Amino acid sequence: MGTLSANSREENSLQKQQQRSNTNHTHRPNLNVLFPQPRLPINRPDEIILVPNDFQDPYLSSDDSEYESDEYFGDEDSKDNELEEVVKQEIKLLQLRLFLNQELANMMMRRVQKLQLEISQFGQEIENLQRRMG
Repeated sequence: MGTLSANSREENSLQKQQQRSNTNHTHRPNLNVLFPQPRLPINRPDEIILVPNDFQDPYLSSDDSEYESDEYFGDEDSKDNELEEVVKQEIKLLQLRLFLNQELANMMMRRVQKLQLEISQFGQEIENLQRRMG
């Protein structure tokens, strides 16, 4: 029972070969095909769209015109401007504090270097005195 006839082995091997050849020769899409270009222009980020000043948007009704005026957002704009000024002042103060802290750190590092030099000089003097005594 465990043995297969020669014919069944040949059939199995033919089926396996066909499966292998089918997987190796699958249809691949042609990537060199050019797609038709769109008829309408596509606005790229680097394009500037010029709109005349007297342009009337056909989708806006006369009721929507109040939303287009600067007066509609006037209070919010002034609040935004005030907030922007406050933020700018805070940024300037933080930049000043950063600069002063960097300068203070530089001064402290120079002072530490001077103190280290003095300490090493004291150590050399102590060694010289010990040699004289010793």
